[in-house]
Amino acid sequence: MKTSERLISADQVRSATLADIAELEPLIRFAYRGGKEKVSWTNEHKLVKGPRISEAELKETISSAEKVILVAEQQADDGKVLLGCILVEQQADCAYIGMLAVDPNKQSGGIGKTLLQCAERYAVGVFGCQKAKMWILAGRDELLAWYKRMNYAETGETKPFLPPESGVVPLVEGLHFLVIAKQLD
Repeated sequence: MKTSERLISADQVRSATLADIAELEPLIRFAYRGGKEKVSWTNEHKLVKGPRISEAELKETISSAEKVILVAEQQADDGKVLLGCILVEQQADCAYIGMLAVDPNKQSGGIGKTLLQCAERYAVGVFGCQKAKMWILAGRDELLAWYKRMNYAETGETKPFLPPESGVVPLVEGLHFLVIAKQLD
């Protein structure tokens, strides 16, 4: 597949609906912890194991007025196929942006960048936010570098890793989240 065939535009990004859940959950699992570690620099397989998100959590998120999951899709012979997604959550005048997931077989074609730009525009245009924040796992230097190229900066703030009842198990000692942020136009 040529790189130009993988690129998407903002008009191929829309809000997820409940009908997308069956396709979204495996896409997110595959992108984060789904076995493509040899080809995907974004995979977390060396840091954590366990579920990234459940169908119930996706249903709650999609049904919330303060959250949206944006999805990128592409026309296929048998309909449309989801290529990636991103979460935008309104938190007062700041937007939390997270769960950026792109099918590892479709990465490096601009899908993640387009999704992030659409999420930022949504945060400003719909939620009226002036700032975006994200949490990324410490130790993901290549991911932090990518976000820095997207004009995000470390805030110096950290967040603890998920509690044991989440079902996610850290595979390294001292795992925590770094908080990064960006002023939005």
